[in-house]
Amino acid sequence: MQMKVKPSFLSLYIMIANIADAYLTDVAVTNGSATELNPLMNYLLGISSGMFYVTKICMISLAVVLMLFIKDKPAAQKTLWAGATIYTLVLLIHCIGLLP
Repeated sequence: MQMKVKPSFLSLYIMIANIADAYLTDVAVTNGSATELNPLMNYLLGISSGMFYVTKICMISLAVVLMLFIKDKPAAQKTLWAGATIYTLVLLIHCIGLLP
């Protein structure tokens, strides 16, 4: 049974988690402790951190805004839940990578 959480809360969480992921990825790749697995983001990170941040934040923000337009549809709610779950796992992976 799924908890009742407002789509706006999930959307905000996804956007904040995306920014945290972008920063932690940039730091980890810069210091050589990780690699970016997404080929597009890896390419952009190699060109410019600024391009990486702008592209990553804009792409996820656009997807989240699109989901908010159709927030009453079950598919949009499932997509927001999936995004929040994936970002939670990604941030946990970052935290494990920060451990000595």
